[in-house]
Parts: sequence; C-alpha cells; structure tokens
Amino acid sequence: MAALAQCLLLPSLHSVADFSPLCIAPETALSEVIALMVHRESKCVLVVSQKQVIGFLTASDVVKFVANGINFSTTKISDVSNTSVITLKQDEFQDIVSILSMLRSSGSPLLVVVDEKGEAVGIITYESFCQGMASERVLEVHNNERKQTQESLLRFRKAIESSSDAIGMCNVDGKGIYVNQAFVELFEYSLQELELAGGPAALHPNQEISQEIFANVENGTSWRGEVKMLTKTGKVLDIDLRADAIKDNFGNIIGNLGIHTDITERKRTEEGLLLRDRAIAASNNGIMIADAEVIDYPIIYANPAFERITGYSPLEVIGRNCRFLQGFHKNQPGLTQLREALQQEKSCTVVLRNRRKNGISFWNELSISPVFDVEGKCTHYIGIQTDITERKWAETSLSLSQARLQYLLSSSPAVIYSCKTSSGFPTTFISDNIIAMLGYEAREFTQDSKFWLNHIHPEDAPITQKMSQIILKQGYLTLEYRFLHKDGNYRWIYDQSKLVWDDAGNPVEIVGYRTDITERKQLEEDLRAALAKEKELNELKSRFVSMISHEFRTPLSTILSSAELLEHYRHKWTEEKQLTHLRRIETAVKHMNQMLDEVLLIGRVEVGRLEFRPKFLDLVEYCRYLVREVLMNVNESHSIVFETKHKVLPCYMDEKLMGHILYNLLLNAIKYSSIGTEIKFSLTSSSNHAVLEIKDRGIGITEEDIPHLFESFHRGTNVGNIQGTGLGLAIVKKCIDIHQGKIFVESKLGIGTKFSVILPLEGGGSEE
Repeated sequence: MAALAQCLLLPSLHSVADFSPLCIAPETALSEVIALMVHRESKCVLVVSQKQVIGFLTASDVVKFVANGINFSTTKISDVSNTSVITLKQDEFQDIVSILSMLRSSGSPLLVVVDEKGEAVGIITYESFCQGMASERVLEVHNNERKQTQESLLRFRKAIESSSDAIGMCNVDGKGIYVNQAFVELFEYSLQELELAGGPAALHPNQEISQEIFANVENGTSWRGEVKMLTKTGKVLDIDLRADAIKDNFGNIIGNLGIHTDITERKRTEEGLLLRDRAIAASNNGIMIADAEVIDYPIIYANPAFERITGYSPLEVIGRNCRFLQGFHKNQPGLTQLREALQQEKSCTVVLRNRRKNGISFWNELSISPVFDVEGKCTHYIGIQTDITERKWAETSLSLSQARLQYLLSSSPAVIYSCKTSSGFPTTFISDNIIAMLGYEAREFTQDSKFWLNHIHPEDAPITQKMSQIILKQGYLTLEYRFLHKDGNYRWIYDQSKLVWDDAGNPVEIVGYRTDITERKQLEEDLRAALAKEKELNELKSRFVSMISHEFRTPLSTILSSAELLEHYRHKWTEEKQLTHLRRIETAVKHMNQMLDEVLLIGRVEVGRLEFRPKFLDLVEYCRYLVREVLMNVNESHSIVFETKHKVLPCYMDEKLMGHILYNLLLNAIKYSSIGTEIKFSLTSSSNHAVLEIKDRGIGITEEDIPHLFESFHRGTNVGNIQGTGLGLAIVKKCIDIHQGKIFVESKLGIGTKFSVILPLEGGGSEE
C-alpha cells in the first residue's frame, strides 16, 4: 500500500517512462543489436518498421540466445524478437496505478508508449517505475526549503512587473537573465530575442557609452544619464538610464540592473519648442505678440522680420499699440473688421495700408489669432505681418492685362483655349466667343471633362485622340476635324496647340486656338471634285481617242481596201466575189455604227439623260427572244444554252435597258470564248428578284482588271487583238443601277467568267 501511495503521488507519465528507447530496423543483425545495447547501456530494444513497433528484445532474451547457441552474425532481430507488443497511447494516460496494473496483468516486461500516429515515443518498465519514484522523493525533500525562497522571489517579481519603467538584469558575463513586461513593450525584445540579438549591447548604438556604463557598474559605481537606445525594429529612443550593480550578501557583484525611462516624447517636445522659437525668429513674416490683458493691447514681442518690414526695432515698438503703423491711413475698411475681431476674440485676416519708419507706404496683410489660457480667457494676440506691396502691384498689372486680354479674346474670330495634359485633355479655359462659333456656352466645355471629345465626329475622333498624344512628345500639334455644332450640323475646325512646361521641364498645360474652316473645307472639297471630274474627263477623252484611233482604224481599213479592190477589179470578178467585198464593207460599217451607238449611249448616261420606261414583260420569253437575236448576229459560231425552271416569269422592267444588259453580257461571253464553245445562260428568282447568270469558258479576267471592269473605255490587259470599245460593261452597270439591281463577277484566267445580275421583278428603278 505504501508503494501504491507513492505511485499516486507521481505527477505524470514523464516520471515513469523512458522517452529515449533504442529502436532497431527488422533486418539488423543480432550481433549489431547486442553491440548497440551494450553501448547505450539499454536493457531492451524496440523493433520498428515504417515508424511502427512490430516487436521488442530484452537483455534476458539475449542470455537465452547465448545458452541456445544462436549464431548472432547471421540471425536478424526480426527472426527472434517478441511480437506480442502492448501499447499505451500517450494522450489516453490517466493515472500511474492503471499503468502499473496493466504492466503486471500483461505479464510483459514492458509497455510501449505511442503517439496519436501510433509511432513509438517511449517505453515503461519496472526499472523506469522505480527510477521515477526515487526522483520524486528527492524533490519532496527540497520542496519546503524552496517554498520560502520562491515566495520572496514572487513578491520581488510582482514589484518589478508592476513598474512602468523598463527593467532588465544581466549576470557578470553580460548575459541577460530577466526583463519585465515594460521592457518588452518599450524595446520590443523578449529575453530570448535579446540574447539572440547579442544581449544588452544590441540596445546601444553608441558602443563607447555602453562600455562606460558597464565599466562603472563592474566597479560597483552607479551610472545615470540620458542615452540613445535602439528598439528591435530600429526605432531610436531617448532614455533616462539608471544602472546599478547587483551584489550578494557578501558584497560580491553578481550582475547588474538597468532601469530605463522613456523620455522620447519629452525630448521631442523640447526640441519642437526650440525649433519653433528659431522658426519664429527666422521667419520672413513679421511676427508680434500683444498683451490682451492690458488696455490698448501693447506689443510685448516682435521678431527680426518685423524690423525688416516696418523699419522699427523691437525696442521701439514694445509697449506701443500697432496702430501707429497706419500713419494717416485711418479710415480703412480693414480697420473696422480688425476692431470687431478683437472685441469678439476671433481670428481674422485684413489688408491694410501702413507706413514704414522712413515714411514710405506699403501694403500689409495682417493676420491675428487669440491665445486662450486653460480657463478659456484670452491672454494674448499673435499677429503675423506680410508685406504684399509687390503682390498688390502685380494684381493691378494683372487686372489691366486681363482687361486687355478679354478684349482681344472677345474681338478675335479665333477661340482661345487651354486644357490639362491628362487623359482626355479636359478643358480648363475657353474664350466666350465659342458661342458665336459653335453655339455652346464656355462653361459647357469646362464643366464636362469629356465635352470636347464627345462632340468630335465619330470618324475623326479616333485619329484625333491618337494625334493628340503626339503633343506630349513634340510640344506642338495642328489638327483638322469635324465638331458638332449646337444646331446639329458638323463644322470643320482648325485646331493649333502648344505644350507649356514649367521651369523644371514638366508639362503644365496645353494652350491653343480653334477656328471655323467649314467654308474653306467646302471650297477645297468642291475644288477637289472639280479636279477629279476634270481628271476623269481627261482620262475618258484620252481613252476615247485611243479607242477611236484603234477600233475605227480596222473597219475603215477594211472599207477602204474593199472599195479600192471593187473599183479596180470588179469587171474581172464574179458577182459572188463582188458581193463578198460589199458584205465586208457592210459589216465594217455596222461595227462602226455600233461603236458610235455605244459612245452616244454612254454619253447620255453620263449626263443623266438615259430614260427609264418600264413595262410588264414575261422575262422568260424575253430572254429566249434575246438569245435568238444574238445567235443570228454571230452566225452560230457559238451555242447559247438557256435554262430556267419558270414557264412564265412576269416582271416590270425597261425592255430597252434589259436589252443593253443581256446583249452586251452575251456578246462579251461569245467574243472572249473560243469558236464552238458553249455559253450557259440561266434564269432563276428569289425574294421578288430575278437572278440572271451568264457563264462562259473563255480567256477569263485578271484580278487587277476586275475592280475597273465597269469603267468607261477600260479594257482587260489580256484581250489582245480582240475588238472592243471598253463601253459595254460600263453601259451594263449603268442600266443595272437604273433598275436598282446588282451585278457580281467571278473569273479565273483560262477557265472562264460568270456574271450574275440581280434585278427587282417589280421595277424599283429611278430615272437618271
């Protein structure tokens, strides 16, 4: 029962457990295990695999193995270890009695202590139990002797901890042994952090002072003074430091004590007051202090600047009221305002006309402020004087300049403006004559930072914004853009601006002017149109002359040669041969007549005299008729295949213009295709529109020629000697436009061309 009572007094699992057991891997040879047990003086070993205990071995087991003659070199510990392992979870420990009972009832020489992961952290044996109980008995003997000492230390510790001063202690080697909470809060170091940083020396930026302090303390002398000290974060503090030696009962120095009082705020306040006094003395403004508790507010202080401004020294003004500075300027509005402020004990700022000691007048900006004591009584007035004579003259000059500038701005036809250099270039100023130019009030530009950008024509806005960025690089810019007038119309604006820099080379603002150039732009547009028309006419004339000289030469040569042959040889020829030459003349005349008809037709189109006279037609029957007419004129050298799913397709179109469209397209298909090839002609309908497609297998059209196909007198670069005026497709395009239709072309060189014509079935045309 006595042993059980001692067990109950054991405080924890740590008292009876061995938390440094010898752990061996399963594949370890038995000889190595025994060597380790001897080296570690361990009487048991745990077999561990993947951090889990799978067996154990004791010294008793080793003795048995020797008696049985087991080969220690070839035998692994996993082959002979005890696998009946009893474990005890560390967090499930309740009392020592339970553990002892478990150890006895199990019959095992040991219990394995495991953590929450099942990994072995210690073992409990009868031997570890005995050692734990012996240790507790030794502690019990000393408890009573230490109790009294601990109570004394506790009282001392509470006294130190309650101190508002930062207190630190170190031993004779300079190693810190204690700091109170105030020390931690002031220097931001715990005791451990201070030791890692180098001890108390880390607090002293001035090592000479630090060495002086420690030298005094080592000699048993106290040290007191103001020093600079560093916190953990590098902040410099002003500290009132008291350092003393700590001695034992025999007078031997065993350490030192430092008491630190933070005087940083006090020093800062003192320096601030000193700095303020210096600032007042060095100020360019005249500063004076008047006594508000004495009748007539006499001056009791004046700084050096007061003498520079007024010419009066402090000795000449102390004891006098400052009204003597006004001379004969007694009826100033500012004086009334000043007297009212003094009566109401309020601050105020007034501008007064004063006189210097030499009699010269100057403009003085005077600001007064009352000073109140802790009871709220006004005791003094502080007055600050500023000589603003130059500023007043500058203001007068500025007023005159502004008047002149305002006249120039209002009378100038150009609008003057300024804007910021930030994004969007918000307007800061614009002259009032903007209303005459664009109908807007000036405030509309300055109140809305995006007003200018939002009223630029949508087509001009992107390039205007992009170009506006250039001014920040090159310093100037000229723009022309359209701006929305208040009446809803766009006006052309000429905008010239320049960047203004300050003395440091930084951009300050942009200034410029804007003028209305709408009339000039219209004249330029009319002139460009006239020049373009003239150029077009010249090109047409050149093409016409070229066409006439080329296309008329061949038939005229044919006519001339056939006529000469008939003249000289008809009496020798048969009638058939004479008819052949007559037909050649007839064909050439027809060809020339056709070319003249095309020239006259395109001329009527260009001047808008081509009439649109629609009537009701059966488009299927009309197409069939037109195919027959074309085939008769080409002597059946080609075949035209007409295809349509419609038996009848009523339409309301101009028969004559339709003839020009289809006749020219079919003749072109024949002209630029080899003899004997087939021309496909199809008619379909879609959404109240007729779709006519003419496809050949001719020479094709180059990509470079396709954009110019419908220009007058234009001929493809690959037509060679094939006759043509270059007017057929131009006539086709004009006739389709009159019908309000569309034409599309697809072509590949050497393969063929397809023209697609889409025309409304119900007319929809317009006369030109």
